[in-house]
Amino acid sequence: MLTQASWKTSASRIVLVATTILVSLAGLVLWRAESRTSPLALCIALGSIIGWLLLRELTRRIRINLLPLTAPLAIAISGTLMFFALRWVGGSTTVSGETATFNSRGALWSLSWTGFLEKPLHGWGWMSAWHTPQFFKQGTWWAVINTTWSHNGYHDLLLGGGVLTLVLFASVVLFGLRSLGACHSLSEAVPSFLVIAFVLTAATQESFFIGTHFLWAIFVTVISSAHRLDQGLIQINETN
Repeated sequence: MLTQASWKTSASRIVLVATTILVSLAGLVLWRAESRTSPLALCIALGSIIGWLLLRELTRRIRINLLPLTAPLAIAISGTLMFFALRWVGGSTTVSGETATFNSRGALWSLSWTGFLEKPLHGWGWMSAWHTPQFFKQGTWWAVINTTWSHNGYHDLLLGGGVLTLVLFASVVLFGLRSLGACHSLSEAVPSFLVIAFVLTAATQESFFIGTHFLWAIFVTVISSAHRLDQGLIQINETN
């Protein structure tokens, strides 16, 4: 019979092998699909982690108690840099950035942005605009026929729920990032930060905030666990 220690070792090896196989298969699928969204999003997420760690080290050196704000600040800086990068690639004349560089996404973004401007406060209802004939009254309807999303999570948030939904979404992300920033265990905080940064970045090209997408489920789980992680650390400190 396996002892408890040997069982844990065997289980860890099985998990490691299974994870390696899944990552290899995922990499093969991405390579065959010639998709650049996930690799670029991963690179930006890794860059965000480096920026976050530098901010944490800076707060320690100057001895200012701003550790909880380092994670939100790192995401804000990365988001700002990415915004200007997209404007540089897609053109600075419009918010949608219409260009063939984004594989016809420009027409989708232009249509969804114009729809948001028509109902900026509360939106059209979650994913309802794409099923409303009035929404397609613009001249670009032909470019997005048979499409039911914006290929951009933030456009879908604004189009479906307006500014109010975007504020609520940003608030949830902010509180989750503050909890990660306050965490002193990097081995637990860094993977969560990586997932959050990756999903937020990749959502600029895909509608990952749709409730049926698996990345949305992972994103919500990580945000929730960040709050529990912070609460667990507080309890440990109070006990000690």
